[in-house]
Amino acid sequence: RKYCPLRHFKESVFAALVSSTKSWFERQEALSEPQIKSDASETLALVDITHNCVDDLLLGKEVYSLAFKNVAVDYFTVTFQNFDSLLSPVIQTQMKEINKSLKTFDLTNKEFSELATATFRLYMAVKEFFRFQENFPSEVAKGRSEER
Repeated sequence: RKYCPLRHFKESVFAALVSSTKSWFERQEALSEPQIKSDASETLALVDITHNCVDDLLLGKEVYSLAFKNVAVDYFTVTFQNFDSLLSPVIQTQMKEINKSLKTFDLTNKEFSELATATFRLYMAVKEFFRFQENFPSEVAKGRSEER
């Protein structure tokens, strides 16, 4: 098997992109950590993280994708899939916590209202995030729809 510098360069760029996406996400989690812990504040922190992912994807689509295209790495798809794999379990865990809390709240309670508003904001942020799937190349989009 021959050594192909371009293929190895592409693999290195891909690995660096995956690694840096994870590091960036972990920094966003740390920066968004609420000062006062509550289900509502933790949910709003997830809203911020999700919006930051959306902002990064927009920037990536407009700016970074062109540079990565030169080394045949699909910046947008790789980044989206990494954000998805990092964000999904965090959101699922938070939703389980919310579900537990909702069982104990009085519907007239201020905390309930704050949590309901935060949960709706999270829903809207996640919906916006997943709209980016429309930007996938057709073969990637087809594979993702079969996975779900």
